[in-house]
Amino acid sequence: MFASCSKAPGDGAQGGQGASGAASEVLQEPGEAPAARLLVVPDPGPSNGSQEQIGQSIKRGPLKIIDEDGKTFADFTRESFMTTVGPGSFPGNLTSDNLTLDVTSTSGERLFIDMVNKKKIVNPKINYLSYFSDGLATARADNNAPCGWADELGNMRMAGRFTGCGPFKDGVAIVQETKGISFWAKTKVGLVDTNGVELVPLAEGSIKFIGNGRYAITGGSGMTPRTDLGIYDLAQKRLIPLPGLKEVMWFNSSAALLTVEGGRNSPTYYLAPSKDPVVLKVPGGLIGKNLTTYKDDKLTVTSPDGTPLGSETILFRASQGAYRNTLTGEIGHGQVGIIGEGGKWIVAPEQSSISHFTHGWASVLKGGRWRIVDIAGRTLFELKGEPDVLTGRFIETIAPGSAPGTTNHEILNRAGKCIYRYTEPPL
Repeated sequence: MFASCSKAPGDGAQGGQGASGAASEVLQEPGEAPAARLLVVPDPGPSNGSQEQIGQSIKRGPLKIIDEDGKTFADFTRESFMTTVGPGSFPGNLTSDNLTLDVTSTSGERLFIDMVNKKKIVNPKINYLSYFSDGLATARADNNAPCGWADELGNMRMAGRFTGCGPFKDGVAIVQETKGISFWAKTKVGLVDTNGVELVPLAEGSIKFIGNGRYAITGGSGMTPRTDLGIYDLAQKRLIPLPGLKEVMWFNSSAALLTVEGGRNSPTYYLAPSKDPVVLKVPGGLIGKNLTTYKDDKLTVTSPDGTPLGSETILFRASQGAYRNTLTGEIGHGQVGIIGEGGKWIVAPEQSSISHFTHGWASVLKGGRWRIVDIAGRTLFELKGEPDVLTGRFIETIAPGSAPGTTNHEILNRAGKCIYRYTEPPL
């Protein structure tokens, strides 16, 4: 069953794409940005306008923000958007990475838009820098002030303490303090809670959220070594010491692999949720909670205790091909598939192309037709056009319009329903 968009301004063709139904689950892996609930799109203007008028509006006119139902959330000037995201942005790729916007409405008001939580603050009295989390957003009292956090009313919290502030996650934020300039600058990082209490004191090094309420504290080369290297567990409010912790090699919502200083023979640690790190007998990659090794064009998956689970012959495996409990593999040119946590194909290697997963879905091309799949390899719905932008909650597809040289753009939501459509005139 396919749902139809309304007739696209500038195009004589009707129809749309997308299966009407329940939306698939929006996943968020550690290290993956939140999925925005809003999207920036061009405004083609009145549907009865000439093709030239519609073309000018798409290329140079105001922009709008739509929600997951295709309803207009805000309108703003293109010039203020370009100031926010840079002059290289243009219709067709306006929207993929914007989690916040600070723009000017078409009526002249300053707008702060939280794209993640679908919030709009008109004429904010401070400078918001991030989306809201735990009721607070990263902010500065003015452009030259140190950062802190603020509520929706513009009340600053813990202002003036740090040069860098991250968004809160489960009541904890990564903070940064930099002193000095250029080559002589020294940066310290730490963790604070919503009351400003330092859970991990500021010191040189690096801190990374690795999922399941845990943060990896690493030293890094060329810096003054920290004395608190290891894993900070938020639920247990304790540091799990791991002397010499150097790098988080792989991590997902099910496990993480860690390395320590010590050269080629240094051990690799396996970290499961709510558990202390254990040394791996055979280091490898990570797929879900299980491990992968790759040798002689064969990918083998084992459990953490070394029990073989499955293997498949593949010719190529990109280091970025793993997502949660899946891994994209290739057996030949134009023969791509998805391997599951058990080490077997869950999408046969008969696909021409597979995009990287984002928030639990990916686009797949086979036989000239595109479709969207989830991490279990199930087809969610088919596409009538080519996916151009895939975000956590929206898909933009492109296809030739009915008039020569025109391009139809259609926006689908997570349920596969077409919610917005416009036709771009010839360049």
